[in-house]
Amino acid sequence: MPNKNSALRRRVLPFTPLDLMLEEQGGAFFRVELKLAFDMNAGAAIQERTANPKSEFRGYRITDFIETWSNIAEPQLLKAMLWGSVLAHQPEYNCDEGFETVGTFIQENNAQEIIDAIEAAYFKYLPKNRVDDILKLKAELEAKAKGEPGRPLAKMTPGVPENGGTAAPISWDSAGSNSGPSPVTTLESASANSAS
Repeated sequence: MPNKNSALRRRVLPFTPLDLMLEEQGGAFFRVELKLAFDMNAGAAIQERTANPKSEFRGYRITDFIETWSNIAEPQLLKAMLWGSVLAHQPEYNCDEGFETVGTFIQENNAQEIIDAIEAAYFKYLPKNRVDDILKLKAELEAKAKGEPGRPLAKMTPGVPENGGTAAPISWDSAGSNSGPSPVTTLESASANSAS
């Protein structure tokens, strides 16, 4: 929690409200109002929570659309994303108990609503041109997934040849620049290479 006597001033992040009505045993309901926001602090917290110390996996990065956002429905990642996104406006969740508490808010009947709110909060964090690139890429991936029934988005990493070759997945660096080819260009070139 920020020190009230500090001369430091934190930026007030724009947030996306998430209002959940949660059912408990016996049919009782209670309301949870969350304010979701992203910054590099949230990104670092999510990456730390999803890292696996027993392997080389260093955690999900919010800046990696393919790896992270294609797998957001995975329980561990969805819980970490919701938790990380509430920390800026509700720092009382920044503890192990808060992490476990946030996990109890996610139910089968509200998971998509939570994912949509997380995505909306993330888009508020990004510059408009990056949002446009991601939306275009997302539409292309969803269109490709519809053409190949039963194939999950997470397995359709652009730039990775079907024959088991390797290539770098699409991601943006954490500094916010988008140097190199755009993700859409990379997707188009990967599609063109696999068609030939």
